[in-house]
Amino acid sequence: MNSSDKLVLLNLTYLLILKLSCFGIGFLIVRLGHSLMLAGAKGEFKFTGSLVGMKSGLVSASPGLLYLLLGTILIGYAMFVDKEVGRDQKLPRPDIFVPVPNVALPQLPTSSPSK
Repeated sequence: MNSSDKLVLLNLTYLLILKLSCFGIGFLIVRLGHSLMLAGAKGEFKFTGSLVGMKSGLVSASPGLLYLLLGTILIGYAMFVDKEVGRDQKLPRPDIFVPVPNVALPQLPTSSPSK
């Protein structure tokens, strides 16, 4: 296994750790939101977000709903994050020596230019 193979495996390991940790933390956040919704916790807040051409907002809802939304977003990020893994390995140029036999080549007759 050469160094580029080790880098690819390390990259895939980091991606796996990222996805598993996002899934785990997202699950815990969603579970906390569910518990808060069941407990009937109330709170006043204003949560807004905007993206190119889109706006969304969550105003005066239960904190459990906010945690549910944030956990779902985190799990969605973990599902769709993509890390390109590739190898650009240049092959070494072979050092090939081809011996040429020392053979005398026949001389062609030379013609003198006509005047």
